[in-house]
Amino acid sequence: MLEKLVSRKLRDQGAKVPKTLPRKISQHILSGTAEPFRHAGRIQPKDISLTFDDADIEEVTRIIDRFLNIELPALVDEFAERISKKTLRGLKKSWVEEQRLQQVDLVGFRERMEETWGKPLGQLRMLLTIAREWCGEAHREADNSEANGKSRLRS
Repeated sequence: MLEKLVSRKLRDQGAKVPKTLPRKISQHILSGTAEPFRHAGRIQPKDISLTFDDADIEEVTRIIDRFLNIELPALVDEFAERISKKTLRGLKKSWVEEQRLQQVDLVGFRERMEETWGKPLGQLRMLLTIAREWCGEAHREADNSEANGKSRLRS
């Protein structure tokens, strides 16, 4: 976008614009340096001054807004669709091998996890079992107490 604006401003001043010059000037502008840009190539007239006014800033702002609000979402949608189709085709062709590799990775992960965390995970599993059994027993006792209490009230 900046390159196009630079190129247009150079042409407006009567300069013959080599293909790479707008990019070099744009990079110089974006670098933030206060040094003047110097170019050893042949462009006419020799001393050119580029000035950016409010109209240029508004034009750039419109271009950016259009890109962000219209063109970029369309590009993302297009690329997402293209990439997803390509990915699906590739996976369909190689799924048997890919699934095997994923299973091997999962077995390896579990082995490494058990090797590193096996003892504390075992203790956690034991604590969970104790909690489940304790809660189950407490629930059964509560049910029995409730049932016994009701039958006493009836007699």
